[in-house]
Amino acid sequence: MHPCCIILGCRFKSTRRSLQKDIDELRNHGVQDIFVLCTRGELSKYRVPHLLEAYQSHRITVHHHPIPDGETPDITRCCLILNELRSCLKYNRKTLMHCYGGLGRSCLIAACLLLLRDFRASGAMQTVKQYNYLHDFKDALAAHLATEGTLARPISR
Repeated sequence: MHPCCIILGCRFKSTRRSLQKDIDELRNHGVQDIFVLCTRGELSKYRVPHLLEAYQSHRITVHHHPIPDGETPDITRCCLILNELRSCLKYNRKTLMHCYGGLGRSCLIAACLLLLRDFRASGAMQTVKQYNYLHDFKDALAAHLATEGTLARPISR
């Protein structure tokens, strides 16, 4: 999986990114899947309201899971995102994930994925709420999986 990054094509305040150049860079790196954690409102705010469609028009599979800035997903939504990420990893798909700044939500999901792999990566959290979510994630995941009647399995490459 490629690292987390900032929103592509952003034109907000002093940031002036070229969406076409950003997408060309994705294609040069062979990105096949992109996880977008921004809300539609954020896409409009940062002047890329058609970002998801732009990705799709360049044959990049979009996984849109909007999480409001500074917030956390509930455990069911988090597991859905993680299952999609695990599927991308399983099939060696070049995958990128972003929120607005590439620091909060995307790092939170990446850290949850790492926890599934029995690693620790809590230092990349942007808010106390996100840090606490990550801290409680393993217990919440165990409870969630128990209600589904499934067992958690580590991800293997």
